[in-house]
Amino acid sequence: LPEWLLPHTTKESIEADGLYNLRTPDPDYLEVSARYLNELNQVVSPYFIENGGPIILYSVENEYDWFEQIFDGEKDFQYNGKPERPRDQVLNTGEYLGELRDIVRESSASIPITTCPGKPQVSGMGDVEGVVPMPNIYCNDYLEKRALDIVKSMHDPEQFGGAYVDFPSASTETNRSPAMMKRLIMGGLDGYFGFNIFGSHQEGRNNAVVAQVNGPDTRCYGDTPAALSAFQPETIFDVSFDNLLGAFISPIVGYFHNVVDYGGIVTPSGVMRPQFHQFRRANLFFDDFQNIIGGQEYPNRSGGWWFFYEDSRVAIDQYNIGAAEGWWKYHYWYEGSNGTKILSVLNESHYEQVIAPHGIEFDGEIFPKYTELTVPAESFPQGGLGDLESDYAMLLVSNLMLHDSLKMAYSTSEVLMNRELGQEKLLVVYGKSGTQGELVLENLGGDIDFTFSHGVELVEESDGRYSFIYTYGGLKTILVDVLGQPKVRIVIVTTENAGRTWHHSDELGASLVVGLDYALFERDSQGELEIRYEQEQLMTDVYLWSSSASNSGFIKRRVSRKGRLDPLPDLSRGHMAKVHPLSNGHVEDERVEPGTELESLESYEFYKGHYLYEADVYLDRIPHYFWDERSLFVEHASDIVGIYVNGHYITTVVPMGTEINNGSWSSDYAFEDLVPYLKRGWNTVSFKVEIWGHGSFMWPRGTWSPTNFSAPALGFDALKGLYGQASLAGEPLENWRVTPIWRDDYILGSDLDEEGIQLPYVLREGETQRYTTHFSSDDLPSREKFHAPLVLELKGKSSKATIFLNGRLIGRWLSDNNWLRQGSWIRGRRDMWMTVNPDHFPIAPGILKANGEDNELVVLFEDVSEASSSLRGRVDSVRLTYSEEDVLQTDGFTEPLIHTWEKGILELSGE
Repeated sequence: LPEWLLPHTTKESIEADGLYNLRTPDPDYLEVSARYLNELNQVVSPYFIENGGPIILYSVENEYDWFEQIFDGEKDFQYNGKPERPRDQVLNTGEYLGELRDIVRESSASIPITTCPGKPQVSGMGDVEGVVPMPNIYCNDYLEKRALDIVKSMHDPEQFGGAYVDFPSASTETNRSPAMMKRLIMGGLDGYFGFNIFGSHQEGRNNAVVAQVNGPDTRCYGDTPAALSAFQPETIFDVSFDNLLGAFISPIVGYFHNVVDYGGIVTPSGVMRPQFHQFRRANLFFDDFQNIIGGQEYPNRSGGWWFFYEDSRVAIDQYNIGAAEGWWKYHYWYEGSNGTKILSVLNESHYEQVIAPHGIEFDGEIFPKYTELTVPAESFPQGGLGDLESDYAMLLVSNLMLHDSLKMAYSTSEVLMNRELGQEKLLVVYGKSGTQGELVLENLGGDIDFTFSHGVELVEESDGRYSFIYTYGGLKTILVDVLGQPKVRIVIVTTENAGRTWHHSDELGASLVVGLDYALFERDSQGELEIRYEQEQLMTDVYLWSSSASNSGFIKRRVSRKGRLDPLPDLSRGHMAKVHPLSNGHVEDERVEPGTELESLESYEFYKGHYLYEADVYLDRIPHYFWDERSLFVEHASDIVGIYVNGHYITTVVPMGTEINNGSWSSDYAFEDLVPYLKRGWNTVSFKVEIWGHGSFMWPRGTWSPTNFSAPALGFDALKGLYGQASLAGEPLENWRVTPIWRDDYILGSDLDEEGIQLPYVLREGETQRYTTHFSSDDLPSREKFHAPLVLELKGKSSKATIFLNGRLIGRWLSDNNWLRQGSWIRGRRDMWMTVNPDHFPIAPGILKANGEDNELVVLFEDVSEASSSLRGRVDSVRLTYSEEDVLQTDGFTEPLIHTWEKGILELSGE
């Protein structure tokens, strides 16, 4: 929602009156929404799937079922002397989503349109034809049952007016867990979309504030008391008594600083985390088996409780295996039209489990017969979000036709790929290194011949069935040649290398590479195939196969890192230039002339950056006695406010839309007495305000009836700056004027006197300093040789900063959480919902200069210290470092990991 809407919004009416009732079928709001979407669609429609592009779905709105609750909850808030939203106002969800659907249809006749409920079921969607509900699912319990319930409810003509009977199902948001993806799809969903699966880094003032409100988890409505009382970090605004009380007593507010990272598989600066390759394994499998799963409306569900089974076609003799639903255990599986079956062998225990021989009976097939089956447990760290211990959903395939004369009866290995490999058929399977697997082939006719590598053993041949066992490690193969049929190449790899298996096929041939972290296949001008790769390990074995190689087997290559990363440039030496917020920093041509009313920045059409409010107050006497009124009061102030009286810095407060009141009975609001800085006659009070951003969710502006509790300015329609009543020592502040300060071109200008210094540096009270330093592109790692993500690191206390690199605003920094509590009852967090270090700012390679050119770093540092403290703001260090966005956890300690990848080229030639 653009900021220019905010001064013109209303909650009074849903009618054509020139005011915008946000997220409702208000004609005014729909008119500007249509204008925006039509412009957007002109840009993105060439990329719609109907036009051959990669955009497969078009989502409108977001978590509207929560907005429905907030819409009704606002009727219990008072604003300007009346209910914030009229009690008789009715929200027509179906009309609203239908209007958005029709707007999109003006640009596309066929792209599927979706929307997401915030809870893990279909609700709050208005039962609109042509808008597919895709719920958000963050609960880890009963995943398969949740998925199955969603699909069955959508396809039930008695529910939702039958609006979704003919539509597919999916999630819009879930955790970033490959096991969750597999479990939801095995439970019946047609699609999975992980929330912020990739971290991101945004330039400019695209920041936001967001609230975490303690209370019942609105995403999870399980069947158990534990599920009902669960709390997750993603919990947001639930309009219930408990949650509202939590919001008013001590809400937690996060200040995003241009990096968004929820522990995705790729970090904001491009680091591949361990789960990147876990997801690759699952995605490669679904690529090749999606027709079997997608061809069946609902999964098969076997199991039950103890001796009572709803379906007995699957039995697993291991208590810790299966999808738990209370005391019940269920197994989910699919069967394709050609008889191929896919069984989920689920381990929710978070510990490795072993199934003994003859422990699984699946539709008449008993296995394993010759080995134990190890069902592993995988986990990966998610930094500040905690360790995400993943369930392990092992998907086993049986009765798989490899060609007309050969079938895989079953395998205890997981299947990675089943596809063409040039003139051959390819089957890639995998398992945990050091454990055993078995695979049984069935010859359906024709002479058969096998060639298999060392470490593979043919343990039984009977009635046309051939049973192989092996131990996972390195790479092993079985080549099957049935007369008159294509050869079948079975490749056996470890779990670690499964996600590092890369397949290529074009009109000139096919290739398979195992062991590279990342690979791209390219042909040169002569048609020769090259593999451009990035590899992190110092030394690794890589296996290559090509249909054009002279040797029809795999080539084993040892890939070693040859390059060296030099130390990065020193940024501790630079120049400081003092910036004066109360004098020459003003952008005078945009100054608002004196007025009697104190109004929000939006009312002046100011939306981003730093601003200076100034006002005068006349005192005919200085308050001396304890009974004298001596406090500074402003009814509403936001977001970060520095206070000056007659040019003297007092303190910086973070009220986030609530009051400034240094005379408050609450110690959260109280700060230094201003009397020593006052004089008889006219006094000037100045407020240096920075807009940090708007929240992602609707939030009441008023006070909660029948109390006087008001919520902070956290909604997407929150007002910023100062507004309401204001006084000093009981006298009203008057002659208000507002001026933009520190416009970017001013900060980056060279007209300020500069003093060479070396960090660390201690700021004076309320001081602002511009720090400038340079570094050469020649001193950075070669982009041609390395993928070595860089971050800028700032460290200090009681300070904040605005950061420019080569003239581009790359982020804003808050030094620590302590000062975010000054003058406020909220609990400020600079690192909420982040897994990266909040002192780190990724540097996009495109921002950096090349070819020996100089890069200029400019940082505007501001002291935000508390007046009563003897400690001023300080800048300890500014440095370049390699990305530390991934972490290693050992014996309860978390250590940052630095990842760099050497780039190279492999040629598919040689023996």
